Amino acid sequence: MDDSYAIATPNNEIYNQLYAEFNPQGLPRIGAAEAANFLKKSNLPMPSLGQIWELSDSTKQGSLDKRGAFVAFKLVAAAQQGKQISNSALYDGSIAPPKFGAPIPPINQQHHFQPSFPSVGRAPPIPPAPHNHISHSPIHNGFPANWPITEADQNKYDSIFQSLNPINGKLSGASVRPVLINSGLDPVSLARIWELSDQDKDGCLDRIEMTIALHLVYRALQSEPIPAQLPPNLIHPSKVGLPQSTLPYAPRPSLGSRAGSVTSLDEVNMHSSLHRAAPPPPRAHSAVHYNGSGASTPVSASFPVSPSHGSLNTSWPVNTSEFAAQFSQCDTNSDGLVDGQDIRAPLLSTGLNAPILAQIWALVDIKKCGQLNLEQFSLCMYLIELAKRGEIVPNELPIHLIPPSFREHAPLVNNRSIPTNQGVSVSTPQLAEATSMEIKEALEGDNEEMKQLAESIQTMLIDRTKIEENVLQLETDMDAKNSRIKNLQIELQTLESTVKQLERQKTEATRRLNDYDNQIQQLEAACQAQREKKEETEKRMKQIEEDSKNAEESANVDQKEMEELRKEIAELEISQNSIRAEIQKRRI
Repeated sequence: MDDSYAIATPNNEIYNQLYAEFNPQGLPRIGAAEAANFLKKSNLPMPSLGQIWELSDSTKQGSLDKRGAFVAFKLVAAAQQGKQISNSALYDGSIAPPKFGAPIPPINQQHHFQPSFPSVGRAPPIPPAPHNHISHSPIHNGFPANWPITEADQNKYDSIFQSLNPINGKLSGASVRPVLINSGLDPVSLARIWELSDQDKDGCLDRIEMTIALHLVYRALQSEPIPAQLPPNLIHPSKVGLPQSTLPYAPRPSLGSRAGSVTSLDEVNMHSSLHRAAPPPPRAHSAVHYNGSGASTPVSASFPVSPSHGSLNTSWPVNTSEFAAQFSQCDTNSDGLVDGQDIRAPLLSTGLNAPILAQIWALVDIKKCGQLNLEQFSLCMYLIELAKRGEIVPNELPIHLIPPSFREHAPLVNNRSIPTNQGVSVSTPQLAEATSMEIKEALEGDNEEMKQLAESIQTMLIDRTKIEENVLQLETDMDAKNSRIKNLQIELQTLESTVKQLERQKTEATRRLNDYDNQIQQLEAACQAQREKKEETEKRMKQIEEDSKNAEESANVDQKEMEELRKEIAELEISQNSIRAEIQKRRI
């Protein structure tokens, strides 16, 4: 129902003038790019404009008709006057007309509206590409005939592409990043989508590549796996000659939701090729959790320390005093140790991707206990600085980087012996670090009974290590389940918020229906009064007609009487004349 007049009342003339400026060509609908450029003249913040767009484009067509434009104008006016941006403001006649001037967007918000993606797992199904109504030409609307995207979806993707103001027909990663983040997918999935979409590997997306990226995003939101290689029907003829990327490992489903969406794609190097990035280390013990959006959780892995790196350098290149203050801030319980949860924020703030952070954690978590002391924390920050400078993070911890506290008594690090001095190493069976020197001496001595006892202790320690590993693995699984539960709770809160919004809309609709009922009752009362007036008029008309008939009959009777009187008068006149003649004769 087009209730544009009611929305604009009592400023209909001003709204019509604004609509003429908004739609100078008189088109039936205005695209997102043109609408965004006009609405930005209100100088409202981008989040408010995004909310206004969502309410204006209620049918999610990526464009506005006249009613949608009037809704946008009314909501802009409400926001400018400090009122809430909601449908309840549409019929508020006390809201003054909106004001549009030259756009002055903030520097950190030089982007356009972000499309509203559906929640993960509840995206509306995208219908398959039509086959019968497409022409037999190999190219349809600039795309192959077997392009698996409907024309409506293609128009939507093109609208999003144009709204981001492409330069020379391309969008940079910084322009595309807010749109992809808004989908709520985890960083790893977004990185894979970028890798498949950026077919020419120039760090930008053209119209074709942006279409592929958005299509893969919507497919992923329907819980469909991201393909390891781009399907042939999604390869445009102009891209056929380019080498197609193949993902090094199978994609995993996203555990995130809209409410738990990532806040930055800095965790994922979208401009580098995934096949050139270091693969994630093998899973061992829980180390650190990043977020609840389904992003990969770094886990420690056994990177052996090779004794062939040379002699042990007593000069450790890491200065712990540089990181002592940061370590104290992370060590909230002041026990001299930090775990993955404590240093999650510092790690995320580095901007490195998840595999690199996991690899660094595995190197510094020498005990595989999920906790770091000051030296290990300083080593972690030292390796992060190396990675940020573009240097390669080693797969094995070099001997000169082993913290000094782990060099005493020639302990085993990552199940390898560490030399205590040049050319000398202790080659012992794989024991826990807590193994005493007496047990080692017993294993190397000639006393068989002591050897057996030491071997028994060694076996017990190894069994204890395995049990601890199992416990840590269970804790890891429990953390993952807790993260999943938190995501479900967030999604539940989102659904509850949606239900509340729907209830408010229902209340508003009920109020409007009641208003309509009152108007109907008033109109019915007016109609009844008109009907009664009509009946009264008809009665009066009938009375007048009857009176007219009676008057006509009376006139006829009077006419007859007059005729008879005239005859009598004529006879009297004749008689009078006769009498006069006779009198005249008698006089003579």
